[in-house]
Amino acid sequence: LFGGELVAYHAVGTGGRAMEELIADGVVTGVFDVSPGEMTALVVGGPFSAGPERMRAAGRLGIPQVIAPGGLDFIIEGPLEGLPACYAGRKTMVHTPDITLVRTSAAEMEAVARLIAGRLAESRGPAAAILPLRSFGDFARPGRPLYDPESDRAFVRTFKACVPPHVTLVELDTHLNDPLVGET
Repeated sequence: LFGGELVAYHAVGTGGRAMEELIADGVVTGVFDVSPGEMTALVVGGPFSAGPERMRAAGRLGIPQVIAPGGLDFIIEGPLEGLPACYAGRKTMVHTPDITLVRTSAAEMEAVARLIAGRLAESRGPAAAILPLRSFGDFARPGRPLYDPESDRAFVRTFKACVPPHVTLVELDTHLNDPLVGET
């Protein structure tokens, strides 16, 4: 599509920083950021943040970017037995022995929506957002451990209210892992 290679990054802090550096260096010609979960880590002060420059390089350079809200619906933390007390009573999912996912609250999702909409507002080039309306990942689908449609709706509502008019918004009545998201 772009006449180049596809490069994938893990959204665990170092991956987002590496991606932003390559974009800033002019190596990347387009961004499909389907998993900007590091933005949630930035909002909550989580250990897997990519820092305050996450989601800025593409906008500064004006290269095309498409985002989707994958990984925004949980906070990556360490082992379950070491979770901070502030997460007591939250939905959790042990991903690996060293990684526990903590479900984001509606207020956190609203803050992340404002942050991402603000990053897209800075864009000097084409920008689009794909919003799957049923869930932002497999772990948050009905019957799964992080299912919380109220928090997902808080993100969608806030994002739609804050996203600037120059950003193309595509709403899909499906979940993030549906092939339709990638085809859109």
